[in-house]
Amino acid sequence: MSFTIDRGKFGEDKAVEYLKEKKFEIIERNYKSQYGEVDIVARDRKEFVFIEVRTFFEGNLVKPVESVFRDKRKRLLFMVQHYINYRGIEGECRIDLIGIRLNKDGEVKRIKHVEDAFWGHRY
Repeated sequence: MSFTIDRGKFGEDKAVEYLKEKKFEIIERNYKSQYGEVDIVARDRKEFVFIEVRTFFEGNLVKPVESVFRDKRKRLLFMVQHYINYRGIEGECRIDLIGIRLNKDGEVKRIKHVEDAFWGHRY
């Protein structure tokens, strides 16, 4: 699993498994617009959740959830607004981050789920 796209898809697949175990309903994966892409759109009870997934091998100095820098956060916020408007979503929405840490063999070592990751930016 040396290619970035394979690691990213693998991490997203593991995130979906994790979310389903937590009783999230998966609405859509890899939603794209002119602002970029949202990895996973889900529903947690009555709330729509937009999820960014970051997957890294252990030993990487950057923690997965700390790897979403200002520009990416800004694009995600635009993506959420676009999705809400395009799909006519009403009700509470939030952006979560899921960080996945892989061991040297490419197996999941840890999953960290940060709900409402952007300081209370609810819509």
